[in-house]
Amino acid sequence: MSRSAWGRIAICIVIALPAVVFRVTGFAPNPVVDLLVFGAAVVAASFLLAWAAEAAQKDISGALAIAILALIAVLPEYAVDLYYAFRSGYDPSYEQFAAANMTGSNRLLLGFGWPLVVVISLLVARRYVRAGTLPRSATRVLQLEQSSRLDIGFLALLAVV
Repeated sequence: MSRSAWGRIAICIVIALPAVVFRVTGFAPNPVVDLLVFGAAVVAASFLLAWAAEAAQKDISGALAIAILALIAVLPEYAVDLYYAFRSGYDPSYEQFAAANMTGSNRLLLGFGWPLVVVISLLVARRYVRAGTLPRSATRVLQLEQSSRLDIGFLALLAVV
């Protein structure tokens, strides 16, 4: 690995380290500081996960690497869902938390996550078009493969539901 790659990994670890210290020591100076520290740690960890998935694609298939990455990304959400579902089984006051957690995470994913991916990809494509370095294989219009119609149809149906 190149020296700059190790530097990026070190930066991500340094950004995530305060959150680990906060969690282990129980130090919580202020909710705003906690938000910034843990938010930065989540972003740094997501970069590390994405880089690990790219590196794993050299040894395993790309689809399997992405599936493992997706599983790791949603495991904490499933853990919270399972906790609230189990707890609401014997304490009815937790039912509202279980429902709110499940619907809230889906709203964030469909309302913010997917549109963010599209906006970033359009901004990157626009930069290539402006620079005049658009690869020959690229098109100026977003075209999905015919085999993706069923996937997009299910995502659209789920977004409406």
